[in-house]
Amino acid sequence: GDAAIEQFISQYERAQKETGIYDDLRPVAIHCQMVRFDQLDRMKKIGMMPSYFHDHVYFWGDWHLDSVLGM
Repeated sequence: GDAAIEQFISQYERAQKETGIYDDLRPVAIHCQMVRFDQLDRMKKIGMMPSYFHDHVYFWGDWHLDSVLGM
């Protein structure tokens, strides 16, 4: 979910600052169905590519909406 992607983005930002390496890498964050808009903005800034498991959302989206998100 968004908490897991937050950890991934934060640690990648930290690694960039600690190593000084800002180019030549293109990390991919998979299963970004739950990513927030502010996280997408940060991902774009650091060159991270979101990947969506869209078939899963198509087939199981209603279940996740009800069971996981409680909406």
